[in-house]
Amino acid sequence: MTARLVPNTLATIKIVRDGKEQSLALKVARLPDPPDDAAVAGGQDTWVPALGFGVAETTTDIRKAIKANSEPSGLTVTQLRPAGPGALAGLKIGDLITHVGTMQLIGTASLAMVHLPSRQSPLLLRIVRDGSAAFVAITGEAQTSLPNASY
Repeated sequence: MTARLVPNTLATIKIVRDGKEQSLALKVARLPDPPDDAAVAGGQDTWVPALGFGVAETTTDIRKAIKANSEPSGLTVTQLRPAGPGALAGLKIGDLITHVGTMQLIGTASLAMVHLPSRQSPLLLRIVRDGSAAFVAITGEAQTSLPNASY
């Protein structure tokens, strides 16, 4: 319903907090346009069909914000198909993918041409989540993260 409200509209909503109903007043606003500066915004999303997720290039500021300061490059997961190979392997939006196998990711082009993973030919990704590095094996089947991988 709120999506139909025009910016600067005043509205009252009811919420339940600690079991008690409360009314809150809010003013509908328009989201700001994304910054034009690529150094702040990162790159444009690229969809990787074989893996069922989207990625974008990162910046130093983005890597710092996700506690990956020491990583020189990588791609941030921006979209996930819920039943896609990436989601089934345990990837989450916001994960930083630094390597595919032994290849360090410099740009989206290096990930866009990967093969469709399978149990016989899995795809090993090195990711950083909340400052901790881990490896994820994508096979396209549920529960394919490596055992004992820490996040």
